[in-house]
Amino acid sequence: QASTLALLTLASASSSLAIDPFATPRDIVVQSWTKRDGLPSNAVQCIEASPDGYIWIGTEKGLTRFDGVRFVTLDPQRFPLLENAAINDLSVTKSGLLYIQTFTGSLLYDGVQVVTITVRGRPGVPVRRVKRGSNKEMWGVFDGGIGKIEAHELVPLEWPSLQGLGSDLELIGSGDDNRLLVVNARGLFLVDERSATAVTWEDGKQVVEPVFIYAPGGGLWIGTDGEGLGTWDGRVV
Repeated sequence: QASTLALLTLASASSSLAIDPFATPRDIVVQSWTKRDGLPSNAVQCIEASPDGYIWIGTEKGLTRFDGVRFVTLDPQRFPLLENAAINDLSVTKSGLLYIQTFTGSLLYDGVQVVTITVRGRPGVPVRRVKRGSNKEMWGVFDGGIGKIEAHELVPLEWPSLQGLGSDLELIGSGDDNRLLVVNARGLFLVDERSATAVTWEDGKQVVEPVFIYAPGGGLWIGTDGEGLGTWDGRVV
């Protein structure tokens, strides 16, 4: 379904990012942009801010940069990997490297060129997802495992603890202690090099088949099919 890029603010200044539930419609200002304003597509799928102040916008038909006034779309003739690329996620590093997630794999834009992120020792295997860790390191997921990304190459983790969890893993995030939080159809797991620990409910029962994981800054919400909604404090749900 097509959507339009829109930024919503309160007309009156506020220290909170939350919208006042008692605000009247005239207190809320929505400014929108469409293809008429320079977007490559009205179907906007992700947004990310870079350290230099630009807003990067991923659409179903390419990548564009916004400076608050105009859009500059990366030209597919100069960057062939972006031709007809449907972009569904973006992540930027502190140094300004932009990781681009498409439905066919992951790319890296370094300000000069767009290249494919490859898996070391596994030619032709796409990187399905790129995630930024708590220490600003970049992680990647591919069919068969998880690895740390170094520039445009993913280096697979050869942890025995990961091998025992199967190949359908998704990475939720990483902690300061270098442990990873991963999920698959069997449940949620905290994993380090030596072991994988299942995340459990307060009664000790393992969380299985989570339907969604929502991880705003500093918290984790877990939705399940039949077991309700939980929040996670690092020990039990």
